[in-house]
Amino acid sequence: MNKYFVFVAIAFLAIQAVESKPRASQQQRPAAQNVAEDDLAKKAQDLIKKADEVVTGNLPSTEQIINNVEETGKKLVSNIKDFNDYLKTQLTANKGDVDKILRQVSDNLHAASEKIQKDVLGPQGQKKASEIRENLHAQIKSAATQIEKLTAAVKPEAEKVKNDLLAAANLFLDKAINVADDLKKVVAEHKN
Repeated sequence: MNKYFVFVAIAFLAIQAVESKPRASQQQRPAAQNVAEDDLAKKAQDLIKKADEVVTGNLPSTEQIINNVEETGKKLVSNIKDFNDYLKTQLTANKGDVDKILRQVSDNLHAASEKIQKDVLGPQGQKKASEIRENLHAQIKSAATQIEKLTAAVKPEAEKVKNDLLAAANLFLDKAINVADDLKKVVAEHKN
């Protein structure tokens, strides 16, 4: 059951990323950027589909679920840290108006990562499933909000920064899809 909540949380983040892109200004953007954003939307939808596939079958024992949630949580924290590291490099490369926003987003993503480590992977990780779901949901929503802030902040900036951030978001979704694939394989192995 915990896997379900982890994937719901990841799916929620993917949905937030897809729905946060502005629709009215799409015609004004270059075709290459529209293709990149459409690709991100497709990857987010694929992630949601994979999460749904994982939870539709029989789930393994509670102990296996807890172990898998812990492993998946560690991967999610690692992915957030990687994205956060990328933001820090952008922070040094883009001094100026975006500097403050990038620093704030980086700090908030770090706080979200630390909270996930503390609440999900630490000694409190054995809490009730609903509490774990609420914590994950809140932290992933916070991370999604920070990504939305970042997206809004870089709109007036150079096209290269936009493309770099799209590439980083694409990499983040690729890693999230890989985590979903790995978890699907683990669940399939435990079912057999």
